[in-house]
Amino acid sequence: MLVGRNGQLLAVNVILLSERASEEAVPAMKGTRHTSAARHTYDCPGVLAFVVSADGPVTVFSDGQRIADLKMSEGLVPKTPDQITALLARRPLS
Repeated sequence: MLVGRNGQLLAVNVILLSERASEEAVPAMKGTRHTSAARHTYDCPGVLAFVVSADGPVTVFSDGQRIADLKMSEGLVPKTPDQITALLARRPLS
């Protein structure tokens, strides 16, 4: 998904195309999403890309490089879809 600087959701199911320069400067890595994110941030300086993996950390890219791996804290427990639905149901309506 594509999120604007103000946090607004701009688009979903986005394919990040890369320029020839980033394809030459940024080697293919772990997987398509990681490579695409790295190359896109190379092409668009000032953009951060977050790659969310189902089985690992969230990887952050900037300027064509991996800058961080965000891992879940040990004290946190992953939520199931049913738990998320229940939490959302308890939210006050605006």
